Amino acid sequence: MFRHSTSLFLWQKGVQITGADKAGIYMNIVPLSAALFAILFKEYIHTYHLIGGVCIVVGLFISKSSTSKFFKALS
Repeated sequence: MFRHSTSLFLWQKGVQITGADKAGIYMNIVPLSAALFAILFKEYIHTYHLIGGVCIVVGLFISKSSTSKFFKALS
């Protein structure tokens, strides 16, 4: 319980410091980290888990790249 409440507190502080628009992008890492912990605990990872992980990483790179400014200008 202490770890969970500490992590939520630190997440809220991070959102406060960086802003919700920047911090929200990294919420997508939660399922990726869960899959990595599943590998550590010898759980079976399916192909769709790997595809989802690749989509998350590609999405993070796209959102942080300089070309994302182009997409923001379109909206």
